[in-house]
Amino acid sequence: HLAVPPQYREYEMTVRNGRPLRASFDLDTHGFAFVDHATQVQDFTDEAERARVYDAEIRTLVRKHSGASEVLVFDHTIRIGDEQAQKAVNARPPVKGVHNDYTEESAPRRLREIAGDAEAERRFRKRWAIIQVWRPIRGTVMRDPLGICDGRSIPQQGFILVQRRYKDRTGEVYHIAHNPAHQWFYFP
Repeated sequence: HLAVPPQYREYEMTVRNGRPLRASFDLDTHGFAFVDHATQVQDFTDEAERARVYDAEIRTLVRKHSGASEVLVFDHTIRIGDEQAQKAVNARPPVKGVHNDYTEESAPRRLREIAGDAEAERRFRKRWAIIQVWRPIRGTVMRDPLGICDGRSIPQQGFILVQRRYKDRTGEVYHIAHNPAHQWFYFP
């Protein structure tokens, strides 16, 4: 049986400026938090510098704001809207569709792929999460800002399973169907 690809449509939604409300967002309540974080990284395209400097910074940042006892950093992705700049640094374009990067199946599978079966099983015995960190790396974001939906406004329906095929693995994400109850924010 062949899967029918989802039909995509544009909807007009109110997207509120989250900056004036930034102190009220809580990771456990809203599914995201907005925090200040200065980095010592000079060149995010330098993988060695990212591993040496940024991974430690992110472990500290995530521990501070999530209460995690352990943090495993993985999958750095650079996104740039300009096509020529993308090619110059091997970046990816901004994602324009509403989605969640992991499903109930793909999140534990990804942890197993990164940490190994035994380490993943140890981590599964406690509360665990995949927390993504987003930041501008070339100054102020002038277009295609990150939009974030308040997790409390997402009903338990409208999740469309989409597979992402890579050379060495297949991932799963959810595209999210439009719902007028969604509460959207951006951070200019």
